[in-house]
Amino acid sequence: MLLGSDDIPAELALAGAPGLRWSEPLPNQMMFPAGGRVRWLRLDPGPQAGSQRWVTLARLPMRSIDVWLPQGATGWHHHHDGFFQPNPDHRALHAFAWPLDPAADGRPVYLRIEHGGRLFLDVDVSSTEGVMAMESKFVAVLATCLTVLAVMLLANLMFWLNLRDRMYLLYVGAMAALSSWLVFATGLGYLWVSGLADWRWPGSPSGLLLALGNAALLGFMHGFLGLATGDRLAARTIRVLATALLVVALCFVLPGSGGARWPGLLASWTFSLVPPLMLWVLVRQLQRRAPGTWLFALAWLPYGTLSAIRTAVTWGWVDPSPWTLFGAAPAIAFQSLVLGLAAVQRALELRQERDLALRLASHDPLTATLNRREGEARLAHMWQAWHQRHVPLSVLFVDMDRFKQVNDRHGHEIGDRCLRVVTEAVRELLPPRAVFVRWGGDEFIVLLPGIRVDEALRLANDIVSAVDVIRVSTEDGHVALGASVGIAQAGEAVDSAASLVRRADQALYRAKHEGGARVALA
Repeated sequence: MLLGSDDIPAELALAGAPGLRWSEPLPNQMMFPAGGRVRWLRLDPGPQAGSQRWVTLARLPMRSIDVWLPQGATGWHHHHDGFFQPNPDHRALHAFAWPLDPAADGRPVYLRIEHGGRLFLDVDVSSTEGVMAMESKFVAVLATCLTVLAVMLLANLMFWLNLRDRMYLLYVGAMAALSSWLVFATGLGYLWVSGLADWRWPGSPSGLLLALGNAALLGFMHGFLGLATGDRLAARTIRVLATALLVVALCFVLPGSGGARWPGLLASWTFSLVPPLMLWVLVRQLQRRAPGTWLFALAWLPYGTLSAIRTAVTWGWVDPSPWTLFGAAPAIAFQSLVLGLAAVQRALELRQERDLALRLASHDPLTATLNRREGEARLAHMWQAWHQRHVPLSVLFVDMDRFKQVNDRHGHEIGDRCLRVVTEAVRELLPPRAVFVRWGGDEFIVLLPGIRVDEALRLANDIVSAVDVIRVSTEDGHVALGASVGIAQAGEAVDSAASLVRRADQALYRAKHEGGARVALA
């Protein structure tokens, strides 16, 4: 039964003083109204039978609970628990739990509860077996949800460290804040880390974490759906809503906000706007077929629906149920899993796009060899290794013979085919450490780190022989190809990487002048 007045001295309640207006019997699950911060409950546990029985009260962010348990025929045992300063005695993870004295059959239990707003209560009398069964379910669900959250957080944190993309950092921030909110909102944070009970929070840590988590989630949504470039109105709406949530978060850490009503009212109004506006944005993105919208909607819908229902419960529009209160953990875990996998997939796609862009920037599209810019960078690195550690370095300058005549007679399409055929033939001969570069036109350079000139000479002769037997079929018959190679090696007479290439080019010119299809040393 619920006492009609806000508060009375404990002595009057325990004495059953006349004139106290107790209401009619209430269900075990009830809602305390927002008006008033102290409520008294009188609970009739019924006759004691069988095993030990317990009075349980689901752990929700109430300020304090005082319980008077009957002891024997006339005595009382007083327990005091605070949500932020919990007493570990007779306390389960999922609820406050107090043992009933079998010798006090027929006597009521009195509870005095101090709260700061609309508060859903789940009061019950259970056997030890019932308490343990509920405890096992609660621990299993919460442990599973927190494990999923932790795995997805670590995975996306690794992708952020690798890609440095702000979107993944926002995901990590959102899920970390919502996970912490779960721990604080259920009281586990204060139970697991006793030092938190001595930390004098200026305001509400639960409200702060929930506001920060939703603000970060909106930022992730902004980046994941590409609102900045695809839908300016939706992007502006999300930014304004995220800013409002950050203001709410700031209000929760102001001194004195923990005991004031206005932060809760501001938060209630702001949180009320989040589900409908996010749903409106998602509908707009579905209409414009924005990539990833269906996946985001699937991930967010359980959490968004639950948030909307919790808001309706807060305003008194919907009756509460255990699912609206304790369904947050699986809803957030599901959201984390789907969004985390989507973010990982987006990261892999982004990585592939970046790898492709880097390859296109560093490779020749016709022959798939390195282009000149990348070749010069590799050559500079090898030159530095020779200059500092005297690592041998040889360079082959390869040029196709009579290639201009092939283009003039057969066209550039046949010329491109000849370049590809020669490239494949040369690539099959190169050692693993060799770097193959298209220098320009029909000119190629082979960088040979760690290879001395005698090995380079043998490789150059193999290249000339391999190209000499190549025949490319055309409508006018077969085109015979040839190549000349100039060789240069890093040494005391060479003062720079450019000079090394120049010496190889001069040797190539001499091989060409001597008739082609041969090798010349610088």
